[in-house]
Amino acid sequence: MKKKLFTGVLIFLIFFTAFSEVLSVKKHQILYEWATDYINVKTAPQNDDIPDDARSHIMYEMVSPCVDNLVDNVQLIRDAPRSRIPILSVIDFYGKIFAIQVGMADNIIAYATQSGYWGEKTDELDILSEKTLEEVEESESYNQWRQHIKDEITTLHILPKQLWNTPEELREDILEYSLQEMPFFDRLFLSLWDSFSKEKAHTLYQTYQTHIKEDDLTNASADLFALYGIYMNQQKMREDINYFLSAFGEDFDFTPIIIFEIVTILLLSSAATCVVLLLLFYRKSPAVVGIPLGVSAVIVSSAYFTLGWFGLAGVAAVFLSYRYMIPLNYKKSALISLKAGFVLFLAHYVFNASLTYAGIIQSETGAQHLTDLVGGSLTGTGLYIGFQICLFCLLSVIGGLLAYMLLTTVKMMREESKQK
Repeated sequence: MKKKLFTGVLIFLIFFTAFSEVLSVKKHQILYEWATDYINVKTAPQNDDIPDDARSHIMYEMVSPCVDNLVDNVQLIRDAPRSRIPILSVIDFYGKIFAIQVGMADNIIAYATQSGYWGEKTDELDILSEKTLEEVEESESYNQWRQHIKDEITTLHILPKQLWNTPEELREDILEYSLQEMPFFDRLFLSLWDSFSKEKAHTLYQTYQTHIKEDDLTNASADLFALYGIYMNQQKMREDINYFLSAFGEDFDFTPIIIFEIVTILLLSSAATCVVLLLLFYRKSPAVVGIPLGVSAVIVSSAYFTLGWFGLAGVAAVFLSYRYMIPLNYKKSALISLKAGFVLFLAHYVFNASLTYAGIIQSETGAQHLTDLVGGSLTGTGLYIGFQICLFCLLSVIGGLLAYMLLTTVKMMREESKQK
């Protein structure tokens, strides 16, 4: 008994790790492809002509740094190594989706603040729309205007909230942000976002220093506004964490999705463990005939064939019992058929789910994969599986009873022929 228990635990851990790894690789590949497509769209050459007038030119050039910062953030998360620890890899995947979503929120704050600031400053310069940028740049007032903006950037007067005197203070506030006061699960889930945002803050500060030295005021301001967006979302995270963890909008609920996925891997690993234990310790039992039939049911897959395979499992189990000289009656025939049907279901479930997770069996394509991986109801799926087990095992019992009746009839006919 101890040997079986130890073997079962060991096999379960192996399967749990393997299924977690396969699913993690598949999901992160989907995420990588989506992020790459998103980056390609954002960095694609624009056919728009740059306007000639000075004000429109300045506002047009202001957009580009915001896009670059967003692309850098998505690329940072896309290229981050994934976790290889079971369960944590699940949280890691959804944590990356969450980090990208918050990164986009950072960018919205940054863009809104930056566009408002530059719009106000260009109005202060009183640039006439008919003047070109070259004409404006030659004026003394333009140089004084740029120097004034540079002073506001270096002293952080460009930001709506005057909480800091230098960019270094803003960066330090972001880096000192802590998750320690949050619940354990929140800290675990937000750890990726926290590390990504702080790494991004460090990079933004370095690029800010480069841009300010090069007198690139548009990019330097974009770096500071992006830092400000990170800071603002850090403050909001403490107030809105329950909302962010429960929903992205109304239809995206994280907690049930994570639980559903973990339970699915647990069920799959348990089923695979049962199949292996049956092969190791109970391979002489007629019920084990359900294993090769379960694999065959996946290969030759259709609704009618599946029903036929379960009926065949009951028939095969009874015929093997008869061959092994196992005494049968209606009750024993029903029981051995029931066992064969359940074993067939386990083998079918394990083999089908494994091939689906590995991508060998695909019923959907493209972005639908991600929807399939994060969708589903735990209660609904459990009821559906329970209904399937009852229906299929009932078919096996019916098949086994018909086989027993046939064997009993043939046996009686043979005995009658011998008596004659």
